[in-house]
Amino acid sequence: MAIVSLFPDGKIQLANKAFLKIVGQESNKIESVLISDIIQHEQFNLKLKEALKGTKQYYEGEIKVNNDKLLLIKAYFNYYDLQELNIQGVFVTIEDISQQLQAIKDAELSKMQFEELANQLPEMLIETDLEGNILFANKLALDKFGFTLEDVETNFSIFNLLADEDRKLIIKRFKDFKEQKKNQSSREYNVLTRDGKRFRIIISVNVVYLNGIPQKLRGILIDVSERRKYEEEIIKAKEKAIEADKLKSKFLKNLSHEIRTPMNGILGFSELIKNEEMSEKERKSYIDFIINASNQLLNIIDDVVNISRIESGEIKITENEASLQQLFNKLMVFFHGYLMNRNDKVSLRLKNKAGEIFDKVLIAEKQVQHILSNLLYNAIRFTKEGYIEIGVEKINNQLRFYVKDTGIGISNKEQQKIFDRFYQVNSDGTKSYGGTGLGLTIAKALVELLGGSISVKSELNVGSEFYFTIPYKAVKPSNVSVFNIPERKIMYPDWSNYTLLVVEDDLNNYLFLEQLLKKTKANLHHVVNGEEAVDYVKNHSVDLILMDIMMPIMNGYEATKQIRKFNKDIPILAQTANAMVEDKQKSLNAGCNDYVSKPVNKKVLLNKIESLLNIS
Repeated sequence: MAIVSLFPDGKIQLANKAFLKIVGQESNKIESVLISDIIQHEQFNLKLKEALKGTKQYYEGEIKVNNDKLLLIKAYFNYYDLQELNIQGVFVTIEDISQQLQAIKDAELSKMQFEELANQLPEMLIETDLEGNILFANKLALDKFGFTLEDVETNFSIFNLLADEDRKLIIKRFKDFKEQKKNQSSREYNVLTRDGKRFRIIISVNVVYLNGIPQKLRGILIDVSERRKYEEEIIKAKEKAIEADKLKSKFLKNLSHEIRTPMNGILGFSELIKNEEMSEKERKSYIDFIINASNQLLNIIDDVVNISRIESGEIKITENEASLQQLFNKLMVFFHGYLMNRNDKVSLRLKNKAGEIFDKVLIAEKQVQHILSNLLYNAIRFTKEGYIEIGVEKINNQLRFYVKDTGIGISNKEQQKIFDRFYQVNSDGTKSYGGTGLGLTIAKALVELLGGSISVKSELNVGSEFYFTIPYKAVKPSNVSVFNIPERKIMYPDWSNYTLLVVEDDLNNYLFLEQLLKKTKANLHHVVNGEEAVDYVKNHSVDLILMDIMMPIMNGYEATKQIRKFNKDIPILAQTANAMVEDKQKSLNAGCNDYVSKPVNKKVLLNKIESLLNIS
């Protein structure tokens, strides 16, 4: 502590070594020197004048020593009067606080730099005392929890951020830190924001020591909510993938069975037909079986192709004006015959609850027919006796289609999975009712493409009702008679004056067409690719072309385009194994007049050829 005694005129009387060190003077040179010549500061000297008047004074601040050195000091001025000795003056006690204040400034600078750095961190950072009161939180932490700096500066406890189930655990952790049982910790906690929103974080805490004594805790907080959400989704996706893989394996096994069953019949009865001793009646029944088995096989292939096209987004929805009455008529005629060939104990009936809308509406007719067909196939498969009912009704601005049966019913558990890919209902856990397990999946996907929804109501051993709704769009009604579908009797026409060019690379397919057209007496010519077809038409007279699409060298699309360059009028009938609407439209866009799908139906083919020949 520096001490200096001053005369009333401000000259130095005595000074200790500490004072001499502060001012950088020697004792023999300082006596009787004015203090104002050594310490230059107006406020300091004013305090001295006031003290000489007999009052105590205090000064804290900067002074300049010898016109050079700046110091930060605390100065206490005390007046004294020794009357018996007739001596007056002022004792000045000076404390150099330059280093102390510099340390404070350094600490403040360090704190500011730390806070700036903390606010740039990509994670939350919080500091607390050993009791859990928050001393500092970076901007990210404040924003995440919804608090302000003012909130955390008023003894705000970190325990308030913890969810109830984790609060006791973190309090115990703090107790361990305080008792120096632990110096770091990392664990997940559920926490709450100011408005009560819950999220999950990892808190990694380290104890901050000073001279070996715990002073505070510093924690990095990492929000892992999204990570946990993704992990849960990955786990669910994995479980779903495993389940899907099991279903897929089951599907492939079942598909193999479903394909082999009709194939076995087709091959077996084909061999039997070779027997020359067979009666005509037996031969006809075997042929009928082969046709039915072939149709069954075709339906299986259609299911697999359809689900692939749906899932790849290749199905295009086209709405058209359609008569629901005619649509149901077609379904009734087809499935009545289908049902009679399988089970004469089940009746099929139609119920119209739709009133005037049973006439014409704007719908995607092809897809609606596909959905209803799948539901009817499904009902027939699981109904051994009783009835199957189809119908439609209008509810507000929705059309509600349904297929109801008196079949085996579906348990509540199975109703949750019935629309999943490859899933099949079993009656006793072992016996399958057949099918690919794709029919209802396809129906659901198509309904959703139409902007609707599908569901099921069912009771075991009572029956089921599958129903779906789609938006209702009305058009002007017209008069259509129920079940007034004329059956056109197909006669073999005489085409002996016509020349048909068959463009087909597969010999078996050509031989089939040759036999099919044999009774028409048409003049047939055969080429095996599109390039040969173009050359033939250039050099020969042809009345109609049966154009295969998928061929080597030049496909049917390109061949049609080439022919249309020099012959706009010749009828071209595409024959394609690609039965999707888009493929058929592609044939028409290339220049074909019409198309037939493979496997070719005899009646359809003859009708279309006859129509095109008449047009020409």
